[in-house]
Amino acid sequence: MKKALRFLSIVLVVVIISITVHVFTDGMLLPNAPSAEQVERIVLSRSDSPEDQKERAEAKFIDLACSLFGYLRFVPFAAPKEDGDTITISFYRKDGTVQTVTAGEHTVIWQGKSHALKQPGQFYKLCSTIFFAEVVE
Repeated sequence: MKKALRFLSIVLVVVIISITVHVFTDGMLLPNAPSAEQVERIVLSRSDSPEDQKERAEAKFIDLACSLFGYLRFVPFAAPKEDGDTITISFYRKDGTVQTVTAGEHTVIWQGKSHALKQPGQFYKLCSTIFFAEVVE
């Protein structure tokens, strides 16, 4: 019995260390990300040109917007920086609720909380290029 407890405690310590290393090297994913099957339409806007708002209901754009959440990994316990220009995506779900994510070069705001991005600029540049047909350097 004593050997089994010792073995389990060693396994537990190794698992905790592995998870900690993974989170600090790859960042954490945002919780409760919408899935494409749950989303009816998306509305995209940019802070630098609010009149340039795009609404998409096509499955390929909804799937693409949901897939881009993989680029919104954040650094736990890091203070978010102030961003200039941001992109906002509102996900209108089939059950009538709306989820909104806003991201800039360094910060993402999701469910009312700001987080520092693990890979600054990736999400912003991808969204600008894909949805607004503009290459951002």
